[in-house]
Amino acid sequence: MSVKNLRIVGAWLGLVTAVACGPEPTATESTWMLGVWSGAQPGVMIESCGVPRLEIRKDGVLIKGSGEETTCLSNPEPGASHEYTWERRGDDEIDAHSVIYPDSGYRIERGEDCNQILVTRFEGDVEISMMPYHRGKVCAALICPPDVGNCVQFSTRWCEGEAPPA
Repeated sequence: MSVKNLRIVGAWLGLVTAVACGPEPTATESTWMLGVWSGAQPGVMIESCGVPRLEIRKDGVLIKGSGEETTCLSNPEPGASHEYTWERRGDDEIDAHSVIYPDSGYRIERGEDCNQILVTRFEGDVEISMMPYHRGKVCAALICPPDVGNCVQFSTRWCEGEAPPA
């Protein structure tokens, strides 16, 4: 394939991505990572009331944790959150470093589509784990019948009733 054809294909793919994921003004202004992300999709059965959550803000702050309340719809309580600072590693990746422990944090990459990111936890140069996160606030609701004593079955769903806009 000629260089000219490769440029045409590259431009076409960039247009498809912009249409699918929204506008990307420039590499230094990309906003694909901003917003609230949850570690579970709605409609999934889980055995705890916790749904991991991230909020990535434009001001360079990343908040890990649910913050104001737990992600359990049946028993909201004050929850812990941890602050990180983030910086770009190209147009498709950011690194978030702990304010307290700067050698630990998360690498965040674009996922399969506009509503998914891949979050890799690291300590120093060692990758510890990777997990997909999904755009929006997902909470857990107890689904056991009222007469069952030690039931720990939860179902995830949108906290605010509907999916966020893409």
